[in-house]
Amino acid sequence: MTDINQLSTSDTLTAGDLLPIWRANNSDTRKTSLTTLQAFMQANLTFPTLTGQAQFVVQYAAPVATGFTVTLVSTSNNQWLIMSPLATYATGTITFPPVASLVDNQEILIYSTQIVTALTLAGNGATIAGSPGFITAAGALRFKYNALASSWYRIGLVAEPRTVTGSTGLTVTNGDGIAGNPTLTLDATLAGISAVTTAADQLVYSSGVDTFTTTGLTAAGRAILDDATAGDQRTTLGVGTADSPTFGGLTIADAGNIVVNTTTGTKIGTATGQKIGFYNATPVVQQNTTGTAAGFTAGAGTAVNDQSTFTGNLGATAYRISDIVRALKTLGLMAQ
Repeated sequence: MTDINQLSTSDTLTAGDLLPIWRANNSDTRKTSLTTLQAFMQANLTFPTLTGQAQFVVQYAAPVATGFTVTLVSTSNNQWLIMSPLATYATGTITFPPVASLVDNQEILIYSTQIVTALTLAGNGATIAGSPGFITAAGALRFKYNALASSWYRIGLVAEPRTVTGSTGLTVTNGDGIAGNPTLTLDATLAGISAVTTAADQLVYSSGVDTFTTTGLTAAGRAILDDATAGDQRTTLGVGTADSPTFGGLTIADAGNIVVNTTTGTKIGTATGQKIGFYNATPVVQQNTTGTAAGFTAGAGTAVNDQSTFTGNLGATAYRISDIVRALKTLGLMAQ
């Protein structure tokens, strides 16, 4: 029979309605009920996803200790592993079905309610490409099997894990973001510096333990700071070896020495009109007065002539008056 003619149309169906069927092995026409057809479909039909495999078979696991291992059942079906660990665990392993039971395009979904900080995925004979090192709370992973390469491949928009690490002066808490958002904490010293309000021509300095403030830094101050040597700094201040500074006064500490050169020598006063005084005497210019008789008193002692000598009762060297006059002239204390 190839056609069924002259049948009326029914807009509704009931379980007892009958359908004509062609029995291929007997080459005859028979009837069956909708109830029988429904039972056949429920027993034999699968509802494929885009993978071409059956709907995901759910497997539950509730690890209760760190270092746990969960093994997926040996089947060719797509599988969905739902894990609900008792707590956040440092380590855990999930073992995939053995490679002998796998079919091309098979998929595995993994969901975890808790964090597994160090997660290991075991391929059980197959290679796992893109295996992550952890899973977050409410995190999910999806893998698809390729029979030609005998490999599981991670698929989907799963971001690669990154870790924020600290350095000197910067502490990072939860840098991998697994237990929550990363927190960055500055060293107390750096935090103190960051609290300072700066302005132009200001220098930051420590005013206490991990506390800082500013002080003025003028152009003249910067000119001193950028000098490489003390000699450069003296030149900047105008008291270098090539300078002629003027001072209102100069005090030399006890045991201090004024060292002069031994070749050309050093002058105290460069012109006869410059005034010099010693021991609080009034400074005067170079002396050049001659023939002064005022204040002379002829004593009753031994007469002095041009050959008379004196030691001053100090040491053995004896000097004539002419020697003294010559020395005073030579030193410039008396005019020549």
